[in-house]
Amino acid sequence: MRQRKIDNSVEKSIATGAIVSTEYLKAVQAIYHADLVAVPFVKTVLSWCLDYYRQYERAPERYIADIFAASQRNGLADDQAELIADFLTGLSDEFEHSEAGKFNVQYCLDASEKHFEARNQELLVADIRALHAKSAYAEAEQLIAGYKRVQLPAGAGIEPFTDADAIRKAFDPDSRQELFRLPGALGELVGAVEREDFIGILAPEKRGKSWRLLDLAVRGLRAGCNVAYFDAGDMNQDQVVRRLHARNTQRSPKYGGPMLTPVLDCRHSQEDTCRRPQRISRRGVCEDGRDKTGALIRVKMAFADVSGYQPCSACVRDNPADFQGAVWYAMVDSEQLTWQHAVELGQRTAARSRKRFKLSCHANSTLTVAGMEAVLDRWRAEDGFVADLVFADYFDIFAAENPKTVDPRHRINETWQAGRRFTQQQHCALITVTQADANSYDRRSLKLSNFSEDKRKFAHTTKFWVLNQTAEEKRDMIIRMATLLMREDEFDVDREVVIAQDLRRGQPYVFSYFAHKVL
Repeated sequence: MRQRKIDNSVEKSIATGAIVSTEYLKAVQAIYHADLVAVPFVKTVLSWCLDYYRQYERAPERYIADIFAASQRNGLADDQAELIADFLTGLSDEFEHSEAGKFNVQYCLDASEKHFEARNQELLVADIRALHAKSAYAEAEQLIAGYKRVQLPAGAGIEPFTDADAIRKAFDPDSRQELFRLPGALGELVGAVEREDFIGILAPEKRGKSWRLLDLAVRGLRAGCNVAYFDAGDMNQDQVVRRLHARNTQRSPKYGGPMLTPVLDCRHSQEDTCRRPQRISRRGVCEDGRDKTGALIRVKMAFADVSGYQPCSACVRDNPADFQGAVWYAMVDSEQLTWQHAVELGQRTAARSRKRFKLSCHANSTLTVAGMEAVLDRWRAEDGFVADLVFADYFDIFAAENPKTVDPRHRINETWQAGRRFTQQQHCALITVTQADANSYDRRSLKLSNFSEDKRKFAHTTKFWVLNQTAEEKRDMIIRMATLLMREDEFDVDREVVIAQDLRRGQPYVFSYFAHKVL
C-alpha cells in the first residue's frame, strides 16, 4: 500500500504534465502505452490528452475541463468521474505555473521515464512468473531476450546540424527558462536567474551572505517558484525562520521603535548641481560631499532628519542616463515582529505566490549534495513537491561527497561538481555561497584570485557573483555586488552595483544603483 501511494503520486504528475505542457506531451507520447500506468483514471486522462494532441498538436491545458464535461455526457463511470473531478480541481496552480513558463518539463519527463521503466520491469516479472507457473521456460527465455527498455528518444543523441527540432529548441528564447529577475540596477547587472543555473556568491565572512540567499529565496517564492532551502549548519532552524519572517514583514524580531533606513537619492541633488524642474526639493545641501575616493556620496546619519533636505530620485524614470545614485536616510517607526504577525503575513505570502517554501536544516559537516537529492525525492513522493529553486547555505561546510577523498581541495571540487550535476538532473536552479580567502580582508573589491580552497569551483558554475563591502560601507548600510563570471553573457568584473540594506529590519535589499567610477 505504501508503494502504491508513491506510484499514484508519480502518475498524477504524469497526468499533470500531459494536461499543461505541449513539450512534455510531445516527448512522452513516444514511450507511453496504457499498460505502463496503473491508476485507471490517470489512463483515462492520458488518453484524452493524447487524442487532443494528435488532433491539435498541443496540450489541452484548460480545455481539459471541456473534455471532461463531454466525457461525462457520454457515459463516463461515476467512480472515474469523481476521481478525475477531484484531480482537476487541484490543477489551478499548475496551470498558472505553466502559463508563467515555470513548469519543470524536463524533471517531469525524467520522472516519467523512470516510472515507466519500473512499471515495464514489473510487468516483465509478472509475465515470467506466469510462464514459470505453466513450466513454459523456453517462452520465458524468449520474453527476456526480447525485452526493450523504456527510454525517451533524446537518450540516443541527436545530429545537431540536421535535427531541425533540436535546432529550433536551442534557439527558442523560452528554452532558457527564466525563473525570476532581481529589481533595479542589480537585475540589470546580473540578469535573470534561469532554470539549471548554478550560481555561487563569493564574499569574506560576516558580509551578509546568508541574508543574500534568504532575500533571493523569498523573491523566488513571490515570483511563483517552488523553493527548497537547505542550511548545512551555518544557522539553526529557529534562526533561519526568524530571518525569513523579518525579510517577509520588514520588521525586526529583536528591535522596535524609531530607526534609520536608507532612502534612494541622487548625487546631483545632494551636491545641489541639479537644475531639472523635476527635482523634488531645493532646500538644503548634503554637507558630507564626496568620500576620499570620490566613489560615494555619504550622509551623516545625525544630519538626516534635521537639515530640511529632501531626497530626490525622479530621474530614475525620467532621465536614467543623468541619474547618479546616492543614499539618504529617513527615520521610520517600526513595530517589533511577533510570531502572530509572522504567521499571518507568511500565510498571506504563500497564498499569493501559490507555491511552496520548504526548509531543511542540518548539523555542520553532515549534509551532502546527495543528501539534498534524498530530501527532495522524499518531498516529491510525500506531497508532490518539485523544486524550481534550491538554496544551499553553504557548500564550504558540506560533508564530503566521497568520504574516501582525503585532500580538502579535492573534496571541495567534488562538492561543486556534484552541485552542477544536481542542477542538470533536478532541472532546477541552485544558489550557494562561499568564503573568500584571507587576502580579501584588505581588498576593496574582490577578484577571481580571492577564491578559497580550490579555484575549480568557478569552472562548475554558470554564474559567480561577489559581495564587496568596506567597514565604512557597512556602517552606511550599503554593500556592493559585481559579476565575477557569467557563462553565456557578457559581463564586466569592474562594474559594480551599490545595494542599500536595512538588516535590522531584515531587508538585504532596499534599492540599488550603479556605483560611481573610482578615479
